Amino acid sequence: MGLFGVLIGAPVAEVRLVKVTSDLLAALNIVFNGGESATAGVHHGSRWADGHSDRAEVRHVDENRQAFAALRILYSWLFCSGDHQFIYRNAEPHNVLSVDHSAFLPDGNQWSAQRLRERQDQVEFDPFFDSLTLKDDEAADTLDHLVGLQRVDMARVIATPPDEWGISEEDRVALAEYVDARRRKILEHFRREAQ
Repeated sequence: MGLFGVLIGAPVAEVRLVKVTSDLLAALNIVFNGGESATAGVHHGSRWADGHSDRAEVRHVDENRQAFAALRILYSWLFCSGDHQFIYRNAEPHNVLSVDHSAFLPDGNQWSAQRLRERQDQVEFDPFFDSLTLKDDEAADTLDHLVGLQRVDMARVIATPPDEWGISEEDRVALAEYVDARRRKILEHFRREAQ
């Protein structure tokens, strides 16, 4: 989901597909959300950002108001079901980056075409960001990107997961419909229209 953040100019850590070996898993004892053990194979991950903190709670808000406004749009657009994770540049300015987007989409990693269709018109702004009292104009640049976002760009992101992940053509089509429908709903809220 981080690649969608790139499309709208949201501050997300660089995302890559990585091959994880059994030896690495044995050494690290990696466990996913919900206690599920990781398996060897191709996974997505946020590239380590040199000079940044480990994951931390919300901080440096005044230095990152536009960034948090962009993240609010991203998290609301794709539906973050929890596990908001941020890192910050250690030196000033303490720029925020969003990392680990596995808890996005209805049901997170267990999403399905049916659940996407059920939720695509149910767009609410992520309440996690409410305490930051973000202003609409702080999201202006992000909204400009969302307005101009082309379906071909969204399709490239949707085509990124490798076939071995078992994402069917039906699921990919449903995901395309989901992100496009929710993009239009977000823009309607701000009295804007997709191109």
